[in-house]
This record gives sequence, C-alpha cells and structure tokens, in this order.
Amino acid sequence: MSTLDILSFGRDTPEIRTALDNLRRYHVAGGKITYGTDLGNGSIPPGIHTREALLMVEAGLEPEEVLEAMIRAPLEADAPADVIALRTNPLEDLRALDDVQLVIRSGRVVTRG
Repeated sequence: MSTLDILSFGRDTPEIRTALDNLRRYHVAGGKITYGTDLGNGSIPPGIHTREALLMVEAGLEPEEVLEAMIRAPLEADAPADVIALRTNPLEDLRALDDVQLVIRSGRVVTRG
C-alpha cells in the first residue's frame, strides 16, 4: 500500500477519500495489505506511521490487521531482532505508536525513551 498520508497530510481531501475507498474495497475483497512508504528519498516525518495506522482503521482494518501490515517479519528463534517497546497497548489505541520507549535493531538497543 502506498503512503495514504501524503494524500492529505492530516486533512480531509478528495484524494484521501478515494484512496481510503480503494483500500476498503481491496481489504473487503481479501487483498493482503502491507504497510510501506513512498519516502525513500529522506527521513520519515514524525507522526506519519501513526496517521497511516489510523487511516487504515478508517478504511476498515482492525488494529491487529494494521499492526500485521506494519510488521516486516514474524519473531522467530535465532532471527535478528528488530523490536519496539511502547508505553501502552497499540491494540487498544494505535496512537500508542507515538510513544516509543525502546528500539532494538538487529539485537542491539538503539533508542531508549
């Protein structure tokens, strides 16, 4: 899925309405949704992941489906670990994605909140 937020930057626009309708229909048809961005040419603006997650819910996905779409690979024994720890449960409120407490990349702590 392309970046939804780029069509609205937090505003209600005709483009975001069309994109959400397309995503909704694709989801209802059983399409597999994977989160990604079109922003390969620079840093990701703060808050974009959370806005994307909330837009996916608006399109009809459940919070569990949103998180599955955002996860690169399942956790497995002996696999490199990329993990984030959040203060609250994102299944209860996806805005928890804005409150990262710990980031582990390839098994090493890179950020502590």
